[in-house]
Order: sequence, then structure tokens, then C-alpha cells
Amino acid sequence: MPREAKLCPSQTKERKSNCAAMIHFTPPPELHIFNIFTFNVHSMAFLAGAAAAYIFTYKRIPEEFRKHLDDLTLYMTVAGILGARLLFAAVNYKSFHSFWQIFAVWQGGLTSYGGFLGAVLVWIWYIKSHKLPMALFCHALGPAALLGWGIGRMGCFLSWNGEIGTYTDVPWAFIVDGDQPRHPVMFYIAAANCLFAYLSAKWAEKHKINAAALSLVCFGAIRAVLDKWRDYDPDWLYYGSVGLSLLYVFLGIWLWRTLPYPEGYGRRAEAAEETNSAQTEASDSAEPAGESGGRQS
Repeated sequence: MPREAKLCPSQTKERKSNCAAMIHFTPPPELHIFNIFTFNVHSMAFLAGAAAAYIFTYKRIPEEFRKHLDDLTLYMTVAGILGARLLFAAVNYKSFHSFWQIFAVWQGGLTSYGGFLGAVLVWIWYIKSHKLPMALFCHALGPAALLGWGIGRMGCFLSWNGEIGTYTDVPWAFIVDGDQPRHPVMFYIAAANCLFAYLSAKWAEKHKINAAALSLVCFGAIRAVLDKWRDYDPDWLYYGSVGLSLLYVFLGIWLWRTLPYPEGYGRRAEAAEETNSAQTEASDSAEPAGESGGRQS
């Protein structure tokens, strides 16, 4: 996307005052262990997003299917990391000096579309191979995946490494390492994904729509709209990103028409909640009886 003119070099008092009022930010430092492994906020946010998606899916899926989540989470996390890294390496192949450097994911460098593709392929393979109800599992995962994606994007925002916004003079612009003020575009994307994870879950239940379809539409629309404020170099990457985002929107609309709302999903969730509440009440009532019996003996 064509870059905007740099804003802060102007020597006018008004422009200097605007820059001083903006947010000056320093990304958290990396943690090096034995000069081999590097931990940064990006990787930590990725893991936190995976954990949040697991917990959210666990809450949404009926109890009889929860035993599959551990395996699914492991396979999808590995596939997501590999897919994101391989696509990043394909786009930025000139920055790699050896083949094995591709697998040094702790050094940073992941592309979200590759991670999405890798995770989805493993998801479909697992559901098909274990003959699980596709509509039910997709409905449970959709909003959870959007939430995990949003938390992972927060790591992109905090690390401020390559995924930055266009130049701007808005009051909430971020100034990092003496650079010109920029839109915190990764924060926009992270916040929007987390918000629409909640909304898509609510809307899906209200209108009896499969939440995976609705989440995919939200994911693509968020990226297509907010990429306007992301600084792409070269510019063709912007148009490619928007094109892929719109493809996700159309894919979500197609799923909307073809992937049904899982029958009995709401009743199953209510029954599971009633069972859990009954078990909790039974255990609470059993404790005083045990204590009184102990005192009598």
C-alpha cells in the first residue's frame, strides 16, 4: 500500500507538540537461554493464544468429545507453527542462509495464513479419521480459534517486529526506537479478533448458525479492513493479503450455507452444566456429613 509521508521531522512547534503527546513504546526484551533458545513476547503470546483457544473450546464442546481435544490441540499447534514458518520462509527466502535455519522458529518469523492453513488441514484430517461430527467440532472451535488468533496478534503488537502500521499523526500513535509515529495496527487486529470471538459465539447461538462460518467471515473481514493501516513492503503484499482475506470471507459464507448448526448443541450444553452443578452440590453436601461422622467416631 502506498506509504504516507513522514510526519515528525517537521520543525514546527505544533508538529513537535503532537509527537510529544503520542505513545513512546519500548518492546519487551528477548530472553536468551544458553545462547541457544530465544524466548520473546511473540512466542509467549502464541502459546497463550493456543491455551486460551483450548480452554474456550473445552467449555463449548460436549463432554463426551472432550477426550479428543488434547490430541487435536497438540497436532494443530505443531501444524500451525510449521505452516506459518514455511510460508514465512517461502516469502522471505532471501533472509535465510541455510535450510535448517527455516526451523529455528524461536528466532521469530511466522505468517498467519500459513499457520491457519496448516492447522485447518490437520483439523480436517483428525475429524475425518476419527469419524467425529464435523459440524459440532467446527461450531465449538470457531470462536475459540478467533480468540486465540487475537491473543497471538497481541504478541505481534508488543514485539513490534516487522508488522507495523503506516505513518500517522493520531494521538494514540506509537513511536518506537526513534521511528516516526505509526498506527498500532496489530493491536487493532488483536482487539477486533478477541471482540468478535465473543460476538460470533453469541450471534451463532441466537440465530442458530454454525459459529465456524461466522468466525471465518469475521476473521477475513477484520483483516481486509484493518490492513489499510498496515505498512507493507513491497506494496503488492497488501493486495495479496486483502485478496486472501476476502477469500476467507467467501469461504465463511459458503460454510454458512453448507455447514449446519449442530442439532441439540444448546441442549447438550445445558445438560452438561446441570450435571456439573449437580455433582458440585453433591460433593458440597457430602463434606459436612463426613466431618460430622468423623467427630462421632
